[in-house]
Amino acid sequence: MLLIILTLLYYSTTPRVNRGSAFLRRAVVKPFYGVQFVEDPSSVEKGLDAVASLHVDMVLEVFYGSEHSDGWTAKLEIFKNYEVRVIAWLIDTSGEHGCTDGWYWDGSRWRLKQVGIEFLEWAENIASDPDNPYHGILFAVFGLEEPYWKTTPGGPFTTAQLQQLYSLIKSLAPHVMVYMELGDMDVFDKEGWRGGILGQLPEYMDFDEDDLDFADGVTDYAAVWFYPFLTEEGYTGETMTSYRTHGAYCGCPEDCLNRVVDLIDRNYRLIREKAPKTRLVFILQAFAMPGGTPPYRMPSPEEMLELAEKVLTSGKVAGVFWYFWDNPCPQCGYTDWLSLHPGSSYWQAVKEAWETYVSKMGMLKVNS
Repeated sequence: MLLIILTLLYYSTTPRVNRGSAFLRRAVVKPFYGVQFVEDPSSVEKGLDAVASLHVDMVLEVFYGSEHSDGWTAKLEIFKNYEVRVIAWLIDTSGEHGCTDGWYWDGSRWRLKQVGIEFLEWAENIASDPDNPYHGILFAVFGLEEPYWKTTPGGPFTTAQLQQLYSLIKSLAPHVMVYMELGDMDVFDKEGWRGGILGQLPEYMDFDEDDLDFADGVTDYAAVWFYPFLTEEGYTGETMTSYRTHGAYCGCPEDCLNRVVDLIDRNYRLIREKAPKTRLVFILQAFAMPGGTPPYRMPSPEEMLELAEKVLTSGKVAGVFWYFWDNPCPQCGYTDWLSLHPGSSYWQAVKEAWETYVSKMGMLKVNS
């Protein structure tokens, strides 16, 4: 999956919090701990046998439309054998209607492809039946990738349009959770309109001030990220104390980690105020892309642990993913990732982060 790093401007506010919200009713949960993309789950060397040994309990995995329900169930069986849960991302390789999702925007409304209908009905049969053997394995389905940006065909979309898709998915699969990778929702909420900073881009010039205001009914799990590990060329040499400049760039390694904390704090406050039923997920960097904008390097195992500490001890996320285990996009310029380092200190860092910040700390307070 190519996560287009937004060269956006970051902004921070301190909204009022409604302490009678739904957050306080689910104050204590243990965040899920995951990786993204296990190319061959049955592989002894670097499949689920290896992943599960590192205490990973969640995987974001591709489910190809061509596999249909029998193939999807067979894949879940492998995950069930390792007691690892799955967020299933349906990929329609036919590219019908100009996209690879199971649903598409026709210019005025969302529509489901036939494979999308089959996928949602299959997921609902599992999620709605506590006696189904895969009931506890299928955690959620993937909704869209960066729909407030231009990654999803037809985007950027307004919050009302995303709520329309969420309602459409729930109409077929009311018991199925939806996961979306939204990026910095706080920036889109405040700056994604003609008078905001993003209004300088043609895609946002027609948006009113409240068009991208975040709200419940978009997704059940909202993923955000900031990738802090850059090559030397990626550092600007100054600390951005306001976090309003340079987009995905930052001043120095310490400043980059401060940007991670800033992003989590801002988006946590946003969902507490505007979307209390939504849970926040953070994506942790475990890749190199030296040709990216900015250029990214593979973090050291020690840096991975430092990043995990910043995120997991915040008490503000319902789950994390290491991005990524296997390379989901061979043509995208990635040069390093976790599965390339079998049995190494990289794998040990994934395991140690769980042991230190998830297990030993017990039940973390999330969304409270």
